[in-house]
Amino acid sequence: MEDLSIFIPDEKITEIRASCSLIEVISSYVKLTKAGNNYKGLCPFHEEKTPSFVVSEAKKIFHCFGCGASGDVFTFIMKYERLNFQSAVRQLAKRQGISLPEKELSPEQRKRISEREELFAINKIAAQFYHEILLHNQRGKKARQYLQQRGIDSACITEHCLGFAPEGWNALLQQLKTGKISLAHAQNIGLIIPKEAGHYYDRFRDRIMFPIFNMAHQIIGFGGRVIDAGEPKYLNSPESQLFNKRNQLYGLPAAAKNIMQHNEAIIVEGYFDFLSLYQAGIRNVVAPLGTALSVPHIVILKRYTANIVTVFDADSSGEKAMMRSLMPFLENGISPRMVLLPSGHDPDSFVRRHGAQAFADLVKNAIPLLDFVLDQTMKKFPIDTTPGKIHASEEVIPLLQNITHELERDLYIQKVAQALGIKESYLNAKVEKQHRAAGQPFSAPHTAPRPTLVTGEKAERLILELMLLHPDIIATVDENSFLDEFTTPELKELGLLLCSRYGQDGTITITDVLQSVRDEHVKQFITEISFKEDCGASPMKILEDCIHRIRLGKVRQQREDTKRLLQKAEASHDEASCSQFQRAYQQLMDEEKRIQRFRITTSEN
Repeated sequence: MEDLSIFIPDEKITEIRASCSLIEVISSYVKLTKAGNNYKGLCPFHEEKTPSFVVSEAKKIFHCFGCGASGDVFTFIMKYERLNFQSAVRQLAKRQGISLPEKELSPEQRKRISEREELFAINKIAAQFYHEILLHNQRGKKARQYLQQRGIDSACITEHCLGFAPEGWNALLQQLKTGKISLAHAQNIGLIIPKEAGHYYDRFRDRIMFPIFNMAHQIIGFGGRVIDAGEPKYLNSPESQLFNKRNQLYGLPAAAKNIMQHNEAIIVEGYFDFLSLYQAGIRNVVAPLGTALSVPHIVILKRYTANIVTVFDADSSGEKAMMRSLMPFLENGISPRMVLLPSGHDPDSFVRRHGAQAFADLVKNAIPLLDFVLDQTMKKFPIDTTPGKIHASEEVIPLLQNITHELERDLYIQKVAQALGIKESYLNAKVEKQHRAAGQPFSAPHTAPRPTLVTGEKAERLILELMLLHPDIIATVDENSFLDEFTTPELKELGLLLCSRYGQDGTITITDVLQSVRDEHVKQFITEISFKEDCGASPMKILEDCIHRIRLGKVRQQREDTKRLLQKAEASHDEASCSQFQRAYQQLMDEEKRIQRFRITTSEN
């Protein structure tokens, strides 16, 4: 659904947040106990035995030090009740007795919103029609028998609003006409298809119907499965104003809370895989809509957990799907685990035959998907021969390149080098070359530590920590343009936001900052830091030390690079280049001394 929060005045959002006691709101859902200046409780978003969920009334924020869930009162309601921002604002406004006079909408905005609401309403009418046919109509008898054979019970049918599109060309069409529904709108969302002379016919015929819900529990489209022989086996709604199958996961609205509680998501391939597992009590499960797992799917799941298990059928197509799915995960910093089912099984058949506990055991013993893909890739080549080693290494290098976690990448480089009987330095050089060709940063392996005392990113994070805990230092950061030296884009963006907010009225309000940040990891960073008291020593001295470290790290890396070039020139007896690199090396030594003498000056000095 379109985000209409822009039509609620900012001052009302601020008023609602200020009026809410965060402790009272969260206590409606979680048992909290006093812990110093804050309150603690068991996190509602993941399973835990020791409380790590902390709430600050003074700062009006919460943070779980276990799973990282964090935010303000709106975020809590959104996460717990699975609402969008506008709905969370409205719920809290109603709770606090605050009216919401909305900004005046333009005629075009009103028309667009009204049309979307009508499209949702038409989908709901269609779903109710299909559901009624399945449950109570003679035309749905064979569909009822089919679902019974597949082990899907009535409670599951009702919860997920399953239905049946009967045979014939105009069953739904007649229902829409009876209700005087706009046929043009029904066509726009793909329920009916136009033919000659302004007539229409039903898109879905003789199919089990699976309504697809968004996170606001509105129906955005349908999936339909044939019962008897027929093609295509599965048919989805076409792309529309409401529906894009590449951005949707079947069952996520029902599974989201369980995913957060378990801090784990299980991905299966089909509708019946999802339904059978969900019915068996395994409810942290989702399924793509007949498409390959893609980057948007991973991005969506990352909002709920970074722990993902993929389950594939024990056939060649399942294995190929598993191989293809790895790259989108790696590109998004996720290292998934995988379950390869026994021969002849899919998740649906396995859980019906062996039960939920047996399936849970498979998930518990899931192996890293990257391990499987690397092993399968290397098996394709005769790695006991030189050509085999070359071909295998060339094929695994793109996988290694996309591992974003530095230590994890180093460990896999060691593993592959050992398996192929080649040097780690060769793989490191190849991976580094690929990174540079793609314009990506590359971190040297742990076997050759970087010369900086701490990484640049750690220093950047510490500067932001100072800015959050000691806002009076923000002016100094801004005056000296220290943020221009940041190399981590999301951290630089947060720093600029803090400077902008501080420049408005000389203060920083954590809840206002959180409202302006979209990246969930940055939000978690902000709330976690906000629960600290201070940075201990002199903030200005810490800031100065961080700037030293950032600058020294860059200069020392340049110096090491220059040293390697100098050694190469000496080995080739290139006197001109030797002279050039010696001068450059000395200049970098001098620059390092200047950095060490650097002291921060402010407008007050």
